[in-house]
Amino acid sequence: MSRNVAFPVASAAVLIAAFAAAATLAPAMKSIPPPAVETLRRSLRGATALVPAPEKPYAQDSEETKIDVEPKAPWDAKAKHWVRPARASAEYYYDVPDDAPGVTSEERALLGPIEVTVGLNGESRFADLASEGGPPILLQVPGATAVEVSAITPGSVQGRVAAMTPRQSEYRLAALTIFIADPAVEAAVRSAVKSHADPPSVTAPTSDPAEVQVIAIRIHGPKKPAEEFARRVPATSLRRLLHR
Repeated sequence: MSRNVAFPVASAAVLIAAFAAAATLAPAMKSIPPPAVETLRRSLRGATALVPAPEKPYAQDSEETKIDVEPKAPWDAKAKHWVRPARASAEYYYDVPDDAPGVTSEERALLGPIEVTVGLNGESRFADLASEGGPPILLQVPGATAVEVSAITPGSVQGRVAAMTPRQSEYRLAALTIFIADPAVEAAVRSAVKSHADPPSVTAPTSDPAEVQVIAIRIHGPKKPAEEFARRVPATSLRRLLHR
């Protein structure tokens, strides 16, 4: 009897030790110097100033704007460098005002809200639509790598979207991610999309926690205006903000 009791106790001890070891191996989050925080904040302001707003009749809802500058980053004490630079992001929300002139009831029904996130050194993931989305595909945009996930169309095997007209299909929900990074990183992103693999890591160890290694712009909204917006993003100008 005591032998049966001892076994789960011993197993629990092994699991606890394993978790403790994993926690020890994980890099600790360390505060970055205040000047680096301000440098990252300036870089975020520079990026957001370059990203245009969706075209009319969309208007920004300033109350929905969210700015986040990470004051910490993972630090490798043994190697004495940052595992990746700190992150920063700005979220913007655009909608069609109730009093927007010249907008028909049909257009208003098609023009759902557009959410835009400008991220520096963020996670390597594609914006998605969970179970409502199809597989990621590449979208041609000037000077950058863009990945698009659209709501599944009617008639597909996994289709969950109600029957819609061709015009409604043009405005179905879509999620886009534009990557502006080192050419090798962007090539790895394109390769992952083509091979249906998980997104690659887009950041690398650094001695400067405020350096900008990747700019990712995520757009969530109706497919046609979201794609038009993505093609207006000035990738060449944004690329000048990168420093590695």
